[in-house]
Amino acid sequence: MTSATRQPETPAAALPPRLIATDLDGTLLRDDKSVSERTVAALAAAEEAGIEVFFVTGRPARWMDVVSDHVHGRGVAICGNGAAVVDLHGGPGAHRFVKVRELARENALDAVRMLREAAPGTVFAVEQTYGFYQEPAYPKLHMEIPDNLAPAEQLLAPDPPGPCEPVLKIPAFHHELDPDAFLTVAR
Repeated sequence: MTSATRQPETPAAALPPRLIATDLDGTLLRDDKSVSERTVAALAAAEEAGIEVFFVTGRPARWMDVVSDHVHGRGVAICGNGAAVVDLHGGPGAHRFVKVRELARENALDAVRMLREAAPGTVFAVEQTYGFYQEPAYPKLHMEIPDNLAPAEQLLAPDPPGPCEPVLKIPAFHHELDPDAFLTVAR
């Protein structure tokens, strides 16, 4: 039996790329979290050639000013494991959200209740578009001081203490369970 599949008129190798997507940590960023001038020049050349540049990361959108600064305001970032898409072209302090996949506050509250029931002692943080809020017992994992300390139930209320921004993520932590045991309980 012969195949009637039609061959493309232009070999794929001859087609220019339309998109570059790269991770940040350990890929675009060096160990000291900087970006080489060679890489910055390559990103600039790609954009000037009409190739879209995307950074794909688990990092929150609020950290994209640092990335924007390193890449001289080039590209678009898919942040928070897909929770937000941020255009970096305005440079640090001027990025804008293109898309936000908000976690509904009532769904987040349900998850908090279920996880507290399954693993008493669980503490939470709330990642929003522009801020990070946490419960007082949540570990201080970053050098920055959280914007607001309050129970997750208050942080996720319709009228929370502080700004009522879209919720992107609710990190959870347990002081006594190791991460694998905590994941098993959470599932």
